[in-house]
Amino acid sequence: MKRFEPLMLKFENPKWINDPELGLIDTILEENPELTTMPASDITAEQAGPDFGRQDTPGVERIARAAIYKEMKHPNYRALEYAREDSRICEQFVKINPDRSCGFLVMRKYISRITDENPEKFMIGLNRIAIEEGLEDVKDLRQDSTVIETNIH
Repeated sequence: MKRFEPLMLKFENPKWINDPELGLIDTILEENPELTTMPASDITAEQAGPDFGRQDTPGVERIARAAIYKEMKHPNYRALEYAREDSRICEQFVKINPDRSCGFLVMRKYISRITDENPEKFMIGLNRIAIEEGLEDVKDLRQDSTVIETNIH
């Protein structure tokens, strides 16, 4: 488990102790930056070019990280903006400079552009890494189902 040592170093900083899932995903994203560049084509699809538009928009990695944070914590866009300004964990995970922070409308604009295929690719990549590291065992599949009688009409 080569990720164990960087993860333990990260937990020496007490901010990550309160949210170990984000700490683990942050470690994986640091070592596999290709995971955060998957939605690049979606995010930059409607931009006219480098000479047009705002020059202070967040990069693809920051938007992808904000989308991951939003998916894990389920805040709305206003709460995401507040968490980025108020939470050290969110600020460190999303990696947005607090001096050049963007509003919830900007994040909504870019996160909403991400198509359904990219989170699926991200989860496949994350599971591939977990299997390679021995964190996930795919030899056994456990499944549970419950049958409930209901009127379908």
